[in-house]
Formats: sequence, structure tokens, C-alpha cells
Amino acid sequence: MGLLQNKYELNNVSRAAVDQRDSIHNARLIPPCIIGKNVTIENCTIGPNVTIGDNCKLKNLTMKNCIMWDNEETGYSHFENQIIASC
Repeated sequence: MGLLQNKYELNNVSRAAVDQRDSIHNARLIPPCIIGKNVTIENCTIGPNVTIGDNCKLKNLTMKNCIMWDNEETGYSHFENQIIASC
């Protein structure tokens, strides 16, 4: 099963982001971005061209042109042109 499977876009911002407004605080989402289920985002700028997997926690960061796998937690960083995954 691929990372992008079961992710849906709504007006170039993921449907998951619309469905989980309570877990997204002080965030700027720049389309296109796809956000998985059960994601917490605080004080971040996300996008463009970002895919975030399920169950991730992001705080105080910027991210563009990136893919983040499921179950990642990170903060206080700048990510650009990266794949973020635990080994």
C-alpha cells in the first residue's frame, strides 16, 4: 500500500486537514499538500508539495517539497527536498 493511497485532496489542501481542524493550530498550509489522519500541526508552515503520513506530530517547523512517513514526530527544523522517515 502506497503512502499516497487513501489520501484525498480538497481544493489542493488535503481533506484530512479539513476534517481535523482541531489538531492544526497556527499553521500555514500552502497547496498542494496532503496530510494523513491523526496529524498534529502547531506553529508550522507546510508546503508547497508536501505529503505527511498518518499519526505525525509537527511543531515549530517549515517544510516544503517533502514526504514524511507515518508515525514521525519532529520540530524546530527547516525541511526542504527531503524524505523524513525513522530507520
